[in-house]
Amino acid sequence: MLVKDMLYAPDDLHFEGELAVSGRGGGCWDVSGDVTLAEGSVLNFSNCHANFGGALRIEGHLVMTSALLAVRNSTATSKGGGIYAVGILNLTNSSLHVESCKARTAGGISSYGMLLTNSILKLSNCHAELFGGGIRSYADVTVANSSLHFDSCKSAMVGGGVSIKQERWLTLTNSSMHFDSCEAASDGGGIHVNHFDTGIKLLDGSTATFDSCSSYGGGGGITTGSFLVSGNSSAAFRRCHAKHNAGSICTLSNMTVMDSSTVHVDSSTSALGGALFVDSLYVQHASNFTAANCSANAGGTIAVLHGVFITEESMLSISGSVAQCAAEKPMDAFKILSGRCYAAGPCLLNPGFPGNYKHGEVCRTTVTRSGELDIKFSGISGYAPLQESEII
Repeated sequence: MLVKDMLYAPDDLHFEGELAVSGRGGGCWDVSGDVTLAEGSVLNFSNCHANFGGALRIEGHLVMTSALLAVRNSTATSKGGGIYAVGILNLTNSSLHVESCKARTAGGISSYGMLLTNSILKLSNCHAELFGGGIRSYADVTVANSSLHFDSCKSAMVGGGVSIKQERWLTLTNSSMHFDSCEAASDGGGIHVNHFDTGIKLLDGSTATFDSCSSYGGGGGITTGSFLVSGNSSAAFRRCHAKHNAGSICTLSNMTVMDSSTVHVDSSTSALGGALFVDSLYVQHASNFTAANCSANAGGTIAVLHGVFITEESMLSISGSVAQCAAEKPMDAFKILSGRCYAAGPCLLNPGFPGNYKHGEVCRTTVTRSGELDIKFSGISGYAPLQESEII
């Protein structure tokens, strides 16, 4: 069934069945209460336009159970090119697809929080002039046993894929998210979380991948207050770029990798911290961090401004790139196991300073004392580049 007239519902709306809605350039659905899509429902919107919520404006919650909702080629003058909801988007065993939508804020979806359980959320080719090319959320986004996909979403300000308002969390539990070719003109090519005390959590086997994401400011992949990777979770960043800080990962507070988790950054570039920029503390426990073929004009692969804590059960490996650091005070932090290198405080230096390591040369080290390794940085340059290092 194809509907071409706008629907206005003064109260809650419960929908069952299959329906295709074409806005012909005008608004599609405007609902003053909650919208519930019942089990087996299939709802498609296309070519809609409105001030808020190009296809679907909801003054309450959107609740989907075993349903499919798709929005294409829709726009909003203000927020939510595809969907605008004052309440939560609550999806269970459902799929939500938003494609080729645009708005001033939230090119695809604007909502006050999201809760996904056993569901799929896909956004592609969505654009915003300000916040969130794909999604702008004003409350927590909680994802369990679900998958998120963002392809070619762009923001002319922050959060090419996702923008989350301050004091809110993006939390994945046994879930996955993938960002491909997402861009932000300012910060967070893939994700932007705007607060020091909140950020992104990958928990219980979750995975996150960022391919060819970029930003003009900081965090080609993500800019966030804090970044936690825990419980055998993983994050991978490939070919990401930032004009200024952090080719892949920019944290305004802390970054923690723990409990058999891994973070890998490959071919990432920026002006400062080719792979990673941490404004406060970097903590690693019983986990792996690897960076390969990353570069920066200053700060090399990793730039940490205040402190690094790495336990002996962890590995930090940097290869095929330039890593530089400057120590606040000398510390005997490393013991050389093999390779042409030597320790100077918290830095590992090559004998050919100020030249680089030759291709294929390796330096392996271990921490010199048990427990936590505490390295404090006050500068970025002044030490010789390091070709490869491991802390084991």
